[in-house]
Amino acid sequence: MKGKGMFHEGYVYGETKVLTDVNQLDFETTGKTEISRGWKDLFNIPMSDEKESKIDDTQALPRLQKDENVEGR
Repeated sequence: MKGKGMFHEGYVYGETKVLTDVNQLDFETTGKTEISRGWKDLFNIPMSDEKESKIDDTQALPRLQKDENVEGR
């Protein structure tokens, strides 16, 4: 299987960045939604077992609306 991934479809995901103002301090949160696993399907690795780089170490964000008030936990 070595090298076949380079000829397969690309891994595609959508990324969302949210800027949250907390007491006039800005916090940026990034969420990722997988659209197509592409070449990752060749390796049969369950999504929960994937060990990926920091850029892929994000999670999906909840639905948000612009200027929505958010309560802390």
